[in-house]
Amino acid sequence: MKNVVFIFAILFLQLGVTAQDSDVPANVEKALKAKYPSTEYVDWMVGDNYVANFWVGELYLEATFDKTGKWLETSTVLEEANLPSIILDGITKSLGEHYITYIVKIDKNDGSSVYIVDASTDDNSFQVTTDAKGNVLKKEVVEYEDDGF
Repeated sequence: MKNVVFIFAILFLQLGVTAQDSDVPANVEKALKAKYPSTEYVDWMVGDNYVANFWVGELYLEATFDKTGKWLETSTVLEEANLPSIILDGITKSLGEHYITYIVKIDKNDGSSVYIVDASTDDNSFQVTTDAKGNVLKKEVVEYEDDGF
């Protein structure tokens, strides 16, 4: 879980700068509150779009809005226990025996969802993207640099 939050933090640094609430147009803030009325601890990133990072209960989310306030997508960090079995089945068919290190679900404004799962086998680490039915859309080997520890 800490790795996922760290990865999101790195992505935010690449996407733009942290915004003050006054830097976020009222229509964008209103759109966030309309979509996620129980948001807590919102931090905004400003780039080409507005990205809100926040908590809803125990879930960490990142919602992206355009300048007009239109919702584009939301990424949610999930625990393995919350991964639908159909997604886990798709990952298992693709990788065989594995363990999962993190999961992000991305809900898009066209109604579709994808799951991005980092998983490891005895031989390799992978990033696997599936659709909501567990079909593997993409599977990449992830190589980590050896930092000598």
